[in-house]
Amino acid sequence: MATLQDAIEHIAHVIGGIDGIRSAPAYPEEQLNVFPFAATYPGEGEASFGVAGERLNLDTIIVELHVARKDLPRDMEKALPYVDSIPNEIMDELLDNKLSATVDTFESITWTFGALNWGGQETLGFRFTINGIKRRVNIT
Repeated sequence: MATLQDAIEHIAHVIGGIDGIRSAPAYPEEQLNVFPFAATYPGEGEASFGVAGERLNLDTIIVELHVARKDLPRDMEKALPYVDSIPNEIMDELLDNKLSATVDTFESITWTFGALNWGGQETLGFRFTINGIKRRVNIT
């Protein structure tokens, strides 16, 4: 059974393959100075009983897409295409059953757009939340 970190690493890898994204590390770095970059990390979670010997986890994974904040119209032009490409790639990966090696399924992807910050540097971009990620975990 895959771990939450397995799912994060796989999603970071998928996002790193999107045209234009210059960095998408599996473990976010303190400072990144290549733009645009994506940071993928765990959000909220919930555990409940599944079948005997298993726990059912409902996790969220956060993906932040950061664009350098220098010129608002130009920065928005760079960021806006990712509102489609990031959810499309994640959902396509689930449909191709590649993501299912790390998660059973997920419910939805929500996002917000606006000012972000990474390592003390102001950026602009999207904060995507992958909601209701279902994973089965052995209780040991």
